[in-house]
Amino acid sequence: MDNGGFTYRLKITDLAFRYYCDAQRKADRAPNDISAQLTSTLRSGNTYLRIGLARGWDKQPERCYLQITGVHTFPDYLDGKTFADFAPVPLAVPTIARLHHAQITIPAGAEEAGRQFYCGVLGLRETEKPDSLQGRGGFWLQVGGQQLHVGTEDGVDRNATKAHLAYEVADLEAWRKRLGQYRVAIQESVPIPGYRRFEIRDPFGNRIEFIQPL
Repeated sequence: MDNGGFTYRLKITDLAFRYYCDAQRKADRAPNDISAQLTSTLRSGNTYLRIGLARGWDKQPERCYLQITGVHTFPDYLDGKTFADFAPVPLAVPTIARLHHAQITIPAGAEEAGRQFYCGVLGLRETEKPDSLQGRGGFWLQVGGQQLHVGTEDGVDRNATKAHLAYEVADLEAWRKRLGQYRVAIQESVPIPGYRRFEIRDPFGNRIEFIQPL
């Protein structure tokens, strides 16, 4: 009932109480104690309701209705806390510094064939894996300032995926000739501005792109 004597039956948004209850639980208050306090407060009559629209009237007038958006224990909610003030504060987005490594997979037991291709044909340098990961198979490679982790995985059709790594090179034609010496099939890529490129598949079906800035 408002000051004019009009009575309304309005929905109370769940968040009006949820944030408050979450804050109380973090303060190690028992759920029964929180419930008892809320019940006592609401039944005391010393509560004040903030009423708002459920949706924007200009966008969804047919679905817009009044609802209780805040429950307060004092007449002027601008002078103190409301239940909504216990809402969690959004955290700032942390910074991602750089890409540390990427991972591909080859079949279990194919490590030597993988080394022959990635170290022998592509000339990448193997870097030592930590002792804690030695038993998992696979090997790690150094690619400039980043690493390529070659893991093992069975039951995967690598030829069926578009996922790939792109290696930037200084001389695309030199790589075309080298890969041709090893009879590696080369597929021309769709041109993109500022680059020349082509792609191959490694012996296990992993897609690889070679790309040169113009």
